[in-house]
Amino acid sequence: MLNIEPVLGRIYHPVLHRLRCKNERRLVKKAIDDKISNGNLVEESSGRKKRIYIDLSDVFFNDKGTGIQRVSKNISKNLLDLTTAYEVKNVYFKDTWYFSCDGGEEIDFCRGDIFFVLDQPLNEVCTNFNLFLHLMKNGVKVVSFFHDLIPLTHSNFCDQGYVKDSKRFLSKILFFSEIICNSKSTADELKAFLAENPKVKRNPNLKISYSLLGSDFSSLKKIESKSSANSFGFEKPKINFLMVSTVEPRKMYTQAVKAFDLLWEKGLPVNLWIVGRRGWRSEKTFKLIEENPHFSRNLIWYSNGISDDELSNLYEKCDVVLFASIAEGFGLAVAEGAYFKKPLILRDIPVFREIAGDNAFYFSGTEAEALSAKIEEWLELYKNNSHPKSDKIRLLTWKDCSQKVLEILEGGEK
Repeated sequence: MLNIEPVLGRIYHPVLHRLRCKNERRLVKKAIDDKISNGNLVEESSGRKKRIYIDLSDVFFNDKGTGIQRVSKNISKNLLDLTTAYEVKNVYFKDTWYFSCDGGEEIDFCRGDIFFVLDQPLNEVCTNFNLFLHLMKNGVKVVSFFHDLIPLTHSNFCDQGYVKDSKRFLSKILFFSEIICNSKSTADELKAFLAENPKVKRNPNLKISYSLLGSDFSSLKKIESKSSANSFGFEKPKINFLMVSTVEPRKMYTQAVKAFDLLWEKGLPVNLWIVGRRGWRSEKTFKLIEENPHFSRNLIWYSNGISDDELSNLYEKCDVVLFASIAEGFGLAVAEGAYFKKPLILRDIPVFREIAGDNAFYFSGTEAEALSAKIEEWLELYKNNSHPKSDKIRLLTWKDCSQKVLEILEGGEK
């Protein structure tokens, strides 16, 4: 008799996996609810200094060096050194409770503490929602960092599972004490969304603040790594364009690569360097890059991730930073490019204007021809040194960013 179990296992594994995850979340939620019902989890006073707990669960278990994770690591690192009024502890969630990242001991809560969801642990926030409500009811301030509304405003660019999880995440953090956004543009967009959707349930006393992100590479080594551009033997005088972000539909890499194909057809002396992991729904883009006749010569793709030191090295060696994304909450590469005083070619969207003002060269349109024409225009300006310069952009260091976040956490920002 034919054994069909392995076949059925392959067919139904994704479904079974989702069911198992759903059941695990249900069991965790029940365990936490039991802890809440068995007694108050927040002490009135424990004789210790008040604490800021920073939830870094995603980074702790699954650090892929993504933009959000880089933000989390930089802010948490600086917060540890910026306050004497609070003891700051990085924590992670495992099984049914939170533990210190440094030592692994269980944490306790006291009235006046602050719990700061700095990572973006979508499922964890939903599973632990009753715990957060309990903490707030008993004098613990619960705050979430928030990166963007893109899964709601540009859902066609996102994986549908991520869209669903993001909507659930937002529906929960709207009941927190405060949301800290990564830019004024994101904060304004969130406020507009709530104004346009008055039936969306939320904490009536919810505060929405923001702090622009940092861009400080000063602590990194300036190295000649095996991943550096020079190792590919690029000849001068070619102009090196750098793009930094995950390769996924919203980032418009297909438009960018096709635009450079048009420039290469004209014999223009340009190179395109891409630093970004493989994202979702982009198989055609991956193929467009890897099967391009210029691949590994004029077109380089760092698809497996590189260190911050290596990224710093590429920023130093490039001539211009290109950011073609159709929507962003912030856009780290804009600030990072300006930190290295590199010219910026940016899609004309509000948050890029907020960061760069008139100190960047902007383009619009989604066709390859529109971008290639604007790059040719920029090349003429660059040749005459009349292109917009980024050195006048006012940047925050990660310490500046973290100081602003701390002021908000401590109640100094309204």
